[in-house]
Amino acid sequence: MQLQIKEDKMIKIISIMFLMFFMLYGAQNGWAHFGVIMPSDDIISAKDSKKITLQVKFMHPFEWQYMNMEKPVKFGVIIGDKNQDLLKDLKSKKTKGFTFWE
Repeated sequence: MQLQIKEDKMIKIISIMFLMFFMLYGAQNGWAHFGVIMPSDDIISAKDSKKITLQVKFMHPFEWQYMNMEKPVKFGVIIGDKNQDLLKDLKSKKTKGFTFWE
């Protein structure tokens, strides 16, 4: 009888550990990727050129792992009360074999 109780406890403990491992592993991979808009310059002073380029990427920013990025459905900026559509200006580029947009 006591042997059966120990086996049942061991099965429960192993099951819980197995479940926790996959929950943590799944959470790590599920929340790790981001759509990123990277400007060519992070600070623009009065003396600098006012022209910047934007790279639109799908990646894991902390490990610099890239993934293919499909062309966005919408892309633009709002200046004052006007929307400026930039979708037509996006060009497909590749880095490390993965597609991004610039």
